[in-house]
Amino acid sequence: MTQAASPLDKRRFPRIKAPIYYKSPRFRHARQQVLDASLGGVRIYSDTPLKVEERLDLELFLPDRSTVRCGARVAWIALMPAGSPAKYDIGLELVSVPPGGVQRMAKVLDDATADLPFA
Repeated sequence: MTQAASPLDKRRFPRIKAPIYYKSPRFRHARQQVLDASLGGVRIYSDTPLKVEERLDLELFLPDRSTVRCGARVAWIALMPAGSPAKYDIGLELVSVPPGGVQRMAKVLDDATADLPFA
């Protein structure tokens, strides 16, 4: 894994599988579902090579059909084995989220947590 630090070592918020999709001008693909999300970042798969610390614009699509446009930083990237769904597993830190965006994301994450059997 190529990374600045272990992704688990610096995690401030729990990651949750939630119905959030993303799109970025940096990627050639259409909307894709994030693998998991938190108030601090998202984890995605991509075939596009990125570098740790690289910045990108990200648009998050929430289940209520609203979007949150934010700035993200590549926190870590890992090359995936042959036959995987993508070439890279990528952790993105959300570095700029507009007013109200955090609250809308928190609601989606809370709703996703409420659906878990142990919640």
